[in-house]
Amino acid sequence: MSEETRQAVDAAQREYDEADQAERSAGRALIDAVAEALPARVEALARKAVDKNPDQVRKLGNEGMQRLRASLRSAAEEVAGQLLDQSGTPWRGSYAQSFGTSNYAVTSALEALFGYPEKSKLQAPMRDAGFNTHPEPFPSEQLARAEDHIDMITALTHAAAATNTAARKVDTARKANDAQDVADAWGD
Repeated sequence: MSEETRQAVDAAQREYDEADQAERSAGRALIDAVAEALPARVEALARKAVDKNPDQVRKLGNEGMQRLRASLRSAAEEVAGQLLDQSGTPWRGSYAQSFGTSNYAVTSALEALFGYPEKSKLQAPMRDAGFNTHPEPFPSEQLARAEDHIDMITALTHAAAATNTAARKVDTARKANDAQDVADAWGD
């Protein structure tokens, strides 16, 4: 390894590490914002769902509706906590891996955070209170509400692109270093 190629690898690696950290910070901020907004979203969506069944609302009465709202809030907070506890880079989902990180890919990944287990947890209080959960009261796109976070999604997309560029620079620098090592060992 020549001094020049080693320095190039080190510089590229530092650039990558900084870009990766910036991407992870942007992604974490986005997931935090989605998790923070979730209880209010669930409340609003549940309200729309119960509006369609006033007979069940009358049957439950004020106390029953207060219990339902408390159960919904608890379920939403639990799902939000699971989002906050998630590690890794969920915004680099399968679509992003196949087609690159874009606003669409990040939005799709956000919506994918609300799969069957999460939605089932949110629907359970509605079912338990006697409300019909068909059509589904909590669609993934309404739970994620990407349009509320478009600036954060765009920032994350740009950060991911910078990370991808930096990763390519690391790869190029390592290949140049490998070529130099071979040339040195060969005696070129």
